[in-house]
Amino acid sequence: MSDQPLSAILQQFLERNHREEDFMEHAAAREFINLLPEEQRAQVKVVKTGQGVLWVKTTLAVLRFELVNQRTTLVHQLNEKLGKPVIKEIRFL
Repeated sequence: MSDQPLSAILQQFLERNHREEDFMEHAAAREFINLLPEEQRAQVKVVKTGQGVLWVKTTLAVLRFELVNQRTTLVHQLNEKLGKPVIKEIRFL
């Protein structure tokens, strides 16, 4: 058995199988919701991720407008939390 920590083994597996980007985008979807204030979380759903784009659906037009205006800040905060530039753009539906 290897003396490496599980995180290192997982990282090697993802790199060998070219799945690291998919894994990080999935993590970005989870973290995006956590960036929002608790009262907004129920109104927002990450629909999909891919090729550096996070697709987000909101149930309120006012909230969508607010998030669109914060888009650059949200991308920066999200990538900072992930530790690397994973998301290039957030698109709202």
